Amino acid sequence: MSKQSNSWLWTFKMAWRDSRSNRSKLFLFMAAIIVGVAAQVAITSFRANLNESIESQAKELLGADLEVE
Repeated sequence: MSKQSNSWLWTFKMAWRDSRSNRSKLFLFMAAIIVGVAAQVAITSFRANLNESIESQAKELLGADLEVE
């Protein structure tokens, strides 16, 4: 294992050991991070879908006024 991998492993082990007394706060914090990231992904996805839908409907509406003689 590389020295950097050992450093990350050591850091994780120390953080886990230090969190023993406040494990419930740690899990609450992790849940808040997960919910925040999920909300950000959902909002971004919704925005992209909404923009795509508006653009396609605008193209249909603008094309509906054309008359070819």
